[in-house]
Amino acid sequence: MKKFTLLLFVTAICMVSSISTAQAGIPIFYSTGANYEEQVQLPDSITSDAGNKMSFGVTFDQFSIFYVPIWNSGEIQYALIEDAADTYYILTSEEAQSFAEEFGFTIDDEPSLSLWNRFGGKVIILLLIAAGLYSKFFMKSDDEEETEEVASEVKKEE
Repeated sequence: MKKFTLLLFVTAICMVSSISTAQAGIPIFYSTGANYEEQVQLPDSITSDAGNKMSFGVTFDQFSIFYVPIWNSGEIQYALIEDAADTYYILTSEEAQSFAEEFGFTIDDEPSLSLWNRFGGKVIILLLIAAGLYSKFFMKSDDEEETEEVASEVKKEE
C-alpha cells in the first residue's frame, strides 16, 4: 500500500509542477480544447473531398490529464468526423436529423456523450482520493505492525 500512496504523491507532484515545468520544455501530460467522439461509422461510400472515410458523432471541449477526461465544457454538437485527418464538420440539429434518417440510424434531439467522457475521470479521481484516505486512516503502517509484534513477544516471555 505504500507503493500506491507513493504513486498518488508522485502523480500529485507532477500535476502541481506541470505549470512551472512548461517553460522548461518538459512534456506535460494534459490536453485541453476541442475533442470529438465517434458514434456511428458511416458506409465506405461516404468520404471527404480528400478521400478519407467519415463518421457521425459529437464534438465538445474537454480538459484531460494523462488521457483521462476530467472536465467537459462548451456546447456538445453533432458533427461529421473525418477519420484520417482529425477534422470535423459541425452539423445543426436539423442537418443531423436528416443525415440520420438518410443513413438509417436514430439520434437524440440533444447530442450526448458516452459515460466515459461524462464521468470517467471524475470516478477515477474519487477512487484515488478514497484509496488515499483509506490507506491513511485504515491501513496499519509497517512500524505499527512491528510494534504490535514486539509487544506480543514481550507478553509471551512474561
